[in-house]
Amino acid sequence: MVIHAYNVYLLAYGLWWVSVFIIVASEGFHPRQDLPWFALFSSILVVLWWLKLKLTGDKNWLLHAGASGAHKFTYLAVFVIAAALMLLQ
Repeated sequence: MVIHAYNVYLLAYGLWWVSVFIIVASEGFHPRQDLPWFALFSSILVVLWWLKLKLTGDKNWLLHAGASGAHKFTYLAVFVIAAALMLLQ
């Protein structure tokens, strides 16, 4: 269960970075406004990775050890489609 929670959050984290680049490109970077969000979302990712490591022993940052090709393809396809839709808006 922790592995899948980490995988889903990693996907959301990647899409959040796409939105960051879109926002920074259009509105610019404002440290007082933007850095707290970076710290919050990055710390959640690190905590989930640490929890995954402690509960499963899996040190992988991308998905999880033993992820099938179909599993990897599904996450990559969802990321690419969602990022493309975000960029086309």
